[in-house]
Amino acid sequence: MSGYEIFYLLDAEDRFLDWGGPAWEGAARDGRATRLATANLTGDRIYDHVAGHFTQRFLRAFFAEARAAPGGLRRTYRCDAPRTKRLMEMWAEPMGEGTLRVRHRLIDETPMAFEVTTRETGDVMGVGHLRCSMCNRLRRRGSREWLEPDALPPAAGPIAVFHTICTDCRRGVAARLPIPAKSAGLTPPAAPPSSN
Repeated sequence: MSGYEIFYLLDAEDRFLDWGGPAWEGAARDGRATRLATANLTGDRIYDHVAGHFTQRFLRAFFAEARAAPGGLRRTYRCDAPRTKRLMEMWAEPMGEGTLRVRHRLIDETPMAFEVTTRETGDVMGVGHLRCSMCNRLRRRGSREWLEPDALPPAAGPIAVFHTICTDCRRGVAARLPIPAKSAGLTPPAAPPSSN
């Protein structure tokens, strides 16, 4: 998936102004959000398209910090597809007057041991697993251990999850996942052309 990159521009209230990139449709499909592949997002708040209260809270804080940082802010995270573990980078740059350009690019990918699919449930009490939105590890209800998705026994169907941020990522350890040596030294991606 070389060249995997998406971008969006957010106004000061975190509403979409523009979006696209060479992988926009594929990213929407992989994230089981096919509606986003062709939807008109103008004016939508990004949080209307992000699962989990803790993930939304993280993004609010990240965007606020990026707006205050002279060169913007970068963060690595995982955004897995059912058959692939994908290490990504999010880079938010202030563009003036509260506007942010946010880019997401693929840094590295490795195959899963087997296909892992999940489905979001908005009910934390009725879910079997918590899923970290930063490192993508899963924690079975009642357990304290966070595991890689393909370290669990294979499931017959999608695993019901509630998105959160694990304790390691909250502490900032896993939120800054290391960039593999083969990807180190990459220059920032070029500014994407406007698609809308």
